Parts: sequence; C-alpha cells; structure tokens
Amino acid sequence: MLSFVAIDFETAIKHHICAVGIVTVENSKIFDEFYSLIKPPNNESFDRSVLQKSMIDNGLDYSELNISETWECTMKYCKSISKYPSA
Repeated sequence: MLSFVAIDFETAIKHHICAVGIVTVENSKIFDEFYSLIKPPNNESFDRSVLQKSMIDNGLDYSELNISETWECTMKYCKSISKYPSA
C-alpha cells in the first residue's frame, strides 16, 4: 500500500512561486489533485527580460515589437471574458 502527498512549485523569479500543484496518492492511485496559479511580485519585469534575452539569442530585434512600457496580465483578461457566455 503506497500513500503520499506530492507537491510541486513552479517559480517565476528566483524564489518567488508562480504556481503550485499538489497530488494525494492513496493505495498507489491518485486520490485528490490541487493546482493554483500564484501571482509573484513584479513578475512582469522577469517576463520582459526573458523575452528580450530570447530574441537576442535568436538574432531578433526586440525594439521592432514596439511593446508598451506597461503590460497587462493576460490571465486577468481571460478570466474577465470567460465570465460571459459566448453568443
């Protein structure tokens, strides 16, 4: 009989968590699951730097994107539009 709880954290920047997953296993079968996104502080700057570095690594010009200095959270946007049924 194998029973345990497994926890996995996804990190966005250094030690800041952006997601957590928990699975409870009882008798070698998944009994319960939990997953949640967590908003890390200032994750926007991390995302921006990853995009910039990735573009440089691939020989692309970041400035050509004309990205605004402020970014909106797409998860908030998706949640807001998903509250309304489609026509």
